Amino acid sequence: MGSHSWEETSLVAKIGSEYHIPILSLTNPNLLPMWATQMWPSLIQLSPNNNLNQMKAIASIVQSWEWHQVTLIYEEDSISINDVLPHLSSSLKEVGARISQLVPLPPFFSSSFSITNQLERLKQNQSKVFVVHSSVEFALKLFDKAREMKMMETEYVWITTDSITNFVHSFNASTFSSMQGVLGLKSYFREEEEDDQNPYWQHFYQLFHKKFSSMYPKEYSHEPGMFAAQAYDATRAMALAITTKKFFSSNRKEYEQELLGQILKSVDFHGLSTSTTNHQNIFQIINVVGKGYRELGFWSNEYGFSKTIEGGNINTHKSSLKDLGQVFWPGGDWKTPKGWTIPMNPKPLKIGVPSISLFDKLVNVKEGEDHSLDSAKIFNNITFSGFVINVFDEIVQKLPYHLPYTFIPFNVTYDELVEKIQLKVHNISLY
Repeated sequence: MGSHSWEETSLVAKIGSEYHIPILSLTNPNLLPMWATQMWPSLIQLSPNNNLNQMKAIASIVQSWEWHQVTLIYEEDSISINDVLPHLSSSLKEVGARISQLVPLPPFFSSSFSITNQLERLKQNQSKVFVVHSSVEFALKLFDKAREMKMMETEYVWITTDSITNFVHSFNASTFSSMQGVLGLKSYFREEEEDDQNPYWQHFYQLFHKKFSSMYPKEYSHEPGMFAAQAYDATRAMALAITTKKFFSSNRKEYEQELLGQILKSVDFHGLSTSTTNHQNIFQIINVVGKGYRELGFWSNEYGFSKTIEGGNINTHKSSLKDLGQVFWPGGDWKTPKGWTIPMNPKPLKIGVPSISLFDKLVNVKEGEDHSLDSAKIFNNITFSGFVINVFDEIVQKLPYHLPYTFIPFNVTYDELVEKIQLKVHNISLY
């Protein structure tokens, strides 16, 4: 029982399946491929794979502030990205957004030069909304580097998945200082006092706090997190499986099948973590501020955003994360970032405009600068005006991002213009 990384889990699961030994994995399911339990029958994943719902939650956050482009940063050798990517892409598409860039970074910062180059390139890009999906060790080093490169400043947006945020209770003050303004999704589990439905929490909490604080007095936090609760549930499930059934088979493979079946039945009890309840579709949304973090509220697939949860149930439904209160953003700003900035070296779209038209009021191209015409556009000492020019300008003004462009007059046939577009001499034609 154990393992918290894909590398550890795959190694142990392979040996366990070979020798018919049940393996109870505590690895975050968002870091495991979907086929893992099919390849290794002895592997029991204690947490459900909630990638789809988590990506929907991220899309709902993006929609709350009408951001339209997202950059996904992940570890280069992360197998789980094959499961995360399509869910995030489809969820963003549903809310009118998209992934503008995928940024795989070397694991454990094996190439500092490569990471510096990648982050420097991201600084030049227009999109400033970043979703980080990785191990917690990788993420902490990433945020240190981002702060060093002044990417934890105003106008930046950082969102972390639960593979990182589930560990937030164990972060120290130095870690929090590198993550100021970060929004994170945290798997929900019931941290409430003893009641009829959850009779083990208070007992578990007191024992954990007492033992952990005595063993690690210098640790910043002595509070149990998601993985501590899952480990407790796993231990109890194993104990229940062994004590409630007698195993008679002397054949190792048959014995394993009996034990696996009994463990799976035992895991179905009502425990401390989401692995044993129906709350796996609920995520807590946190915001890093100062030397800790604020709990903004919750998101569920069924109800959307909510300020509170009572008795394990979503309460006070909200349509947007904005309704849950003020968010503290990177750079110490309470003003919501636009999610994009004007690129430092923008490459304008080259737009071909017909220089000869039967109707001047539709589109008109005139040599020289004529400032007397309303809404006229002047490029390279040439004046462009008319209804089509005005409509194009209005559309550009409505875009949720900066679009650099320049008009270029053309006096060729449309077939020749289309050929120039195909050859990328022009990007688009106006008429």
